[in-house]
Amino acid sequence: MEEEIDWKLVESTGYGILIVKSELPDFINAILINNNYLSSDKIIQKYQKNGICNQSGLLTERGRLVAISYLTLKFQCLILDIDLFHETINITKSIEESALDFYKIQGYLGCFSEAGVISILLSCIFYDQLVDILKKKDERLDESYLSFEYFPKDKRHELSNLIQYTNSDIIIKNYKKLLKNPFVLNIDSNLLIKIYEALGNDEITKISKIYFDNIHASLYGWPDLILVKNNMVKLIEVKRKDKLKRSQIITLDTLKKQQI
Repeated sequence: MEEEIDWKLVESTGYGILIVKSELPDFINAILINNNYLSSDKIIQKYQKNGICNQSGLLTERGRLVAISYLTLKFQCLILDIDLFHETINITKSIEESALDFYKIQGYLGCFSEAGVISILLSCIFYDQLVDILKKKDERLDESYLSFEYFPKDKRHELSNLIQYTNSDIIIKNYKKLLKNPFVLNIDSNLLIKIYEALGNDEITKISKIYFDNIHASLYGWPDLILVKNNMVKLIEVKRKDKLKRSQIITLDTLKKQQI
């Protein structure tokens, strides 16, 4: 059974995960060389109390991902088994928007919204259920308060089983309703449908379970760009000089494990 992790806390350094500089080599070696085992008895004793490793020095899931966050981008991608490639682009706007323009020239459709498109797509699929639970929570709330966080986690997974019954017409109809909320991301509905059709219900079901498992990590860790071309979807995290944050590590690691 996988460890339950509060990723809001994992993002902070106050959760017993601030690894001091002198200890970093042992954590880096654990990830790169020692098959996720810490080698220093002193460090093991210290971090066992914080849930970073067990008494044998084996990193827990939280410990492994925290340790990966201290690696360089090159080694992060190596350990997570995700492709790292370099492109020379003309930066005239934000780095994400400039990267999107670069791919548009190559014939891709897409947007830079991190999990925004996925959130909208799932909200369109489950619009009726979101409205229903909102009204049960408080009749005075309007539909600008629609949120999956009102669902207990086990109920969110029950939602995933309903994806097989959706289609493009349902998504378009409900997206028009969502757009009445000024806070909803306004994207090209044609793009939304192309992404939906390229992924298909089975793939969206897998994505929904990842999203529902930890909404916080998904919202802040989803790749910057979602692109579609020739009925294929591509997810790209754009980096200039920095490396992957912890929420990005957990989201990308999960996407890779689920073969998305």
